[in-house]
Amino acid sequence: MDLSFPLLYLLIPYVGFLLVIAMYSVFTFYHLVRFGVKGPAFFIVMGVFLAGSLILTMGSVASLAQFDWTTPVNLSSILQVPSASNLGL
Repeated sequence: MDLSFPLLYLLIPYVGFLLVIAMYSVFTFYHLVRFGVKGPAFFIVMGVFLAGSLILTMGSVASLAQFDWTTPVNLSSILQVPSASNLGL
């Protein structure tokens, strides 16, 4: 029995994580704009928040882009259950 799947399936939790981070960022951005004290520090905090988010997101996407996500992973070799003959019984 051959148990294999493409690495592409591992991107599903990654995309879910990015969606959660995007929702959190929109929530944070809204609250900073709505309830933040307007002034020079406000714009610095917003700039650092947006720049940091973009740098981290682009860095993770760039590092993941170098892999071939169509490569199959064979679980049969990883999850081998030893038979009684292999154990010497």
